[in-house]
Amino acid sequence: MKNTQSQGPLDPDSNIHDLFQRRDLEYVVAALLLLDKLSVDSVLLYRGSPVVELTLLGRYKTLHDDKINDLVDFLDKNGDMTIDDFFTALNKKIKRGRR
Repeated sequence: MKNTQSQGPLDPDSNIHDLFQRRDLEYVVAALLLLDKLSVDSVLLYRGSPVVELTLLGRYKTLHDDKINDLVDFLDKNGDMTIDDFFTALNKKIKRGRR
């Protein structure tokens, strides 16, 4: 990942376009994929040691959703989270759901 730094709090009146301008875009994309808000049409994977690049091509399904504000709040509160922290929590949630 290119960065693990958050840009800090967002304006409460921000919209989806503001969200995609943040430096922690990988978290935004991961969360929107999990919330089924992004539609992926194409995936490109490049493996060149030690770099792995993943490119997703698709579209955002809707521009008006209250969950976006929840996602912005989540990013504001957890801006220092690493991608490893994110996937560890995701794995715990998945395992908890299987019980």
